[in-house]
Amino acid sequence: MKADCFTSMQMIDQANLARAGQVSSTELVEAAIACLTAVNLDLNAAILDLSDDARRECRPTHLLAGQSGGRTR
Repeated sequence: MKADCFTSMQMIDQANLARAGQVSSTELVEAAIACLTAVNLDLNAAILDLSDDARRECRPTHLLAGQSGGRTR
């Protein structure tokens, strides 16, 4: 899937794609970062770049270690 197709989707639909294995959490995070980067030049809404933190948090090893705030399988 192309990254720009996620920007028009609701979060629940993105989560369903990830659960079904059609997209990885890394792909979703990278798409969100790309979208934010593209629009933030005009908006100047994001003043603190947490992209690296987001990339670190979406790694499957993070979830396997039981460090997630959400439910793990």
